[in-house]
Amino acid sequence: MGNTSKDILISELTKKRAELAGELERNQAEHARIIADLGTVDSALFMFAPDIKVEKIAPKQLPPVYPAGRGEMTMLALSILRDAKAPISTQDLNRMIMEARNLNTNDTALVNMMRERLHSSLRNHRAHGRVRSTKSQDGKFSLWQLA
Repeated sequence: MGNTSKDILISELTKKRAELAGELERNQAEHARIIADLGTVDSALFMFAPDIKVEKIAPKQLPPVYPAGRGEMTMLALSILRDAKAPISTQDLNRMIMEARNLNTNDTALVNMMRERLHSSLRNHRAHGRVRSTKSQDGKFSLWQLA
């Protein structure tokens, strides 16, 4: 039997299905472990605070495990600056990047962490002459543009 397009397609789809099924099993095992850990923590809470309403404890928003690939944030920032008609503040650029990556712009800690990483990246590109920065009129913000 030759390798027809149909055979190749079936082979690739079979591999993909096996990969997805393995990922599902791994995630189900992880969810089971988390549920067990949650039950253990709830039991400990009830020992020390029997009247606590655990359902009223809001889940904590966690940042993504792999927030960005190497250079991904910088490439997005440079792309936004390339399309910009005027210089953009670090804050605005950070917000645009977070929105483009579907990150929670209401999470203050995440916003601050992302802004520091962005500013560090932009400073590095400024040192290499790829971007320029000026101060805003009130002197509070750096305004960035391509060099």
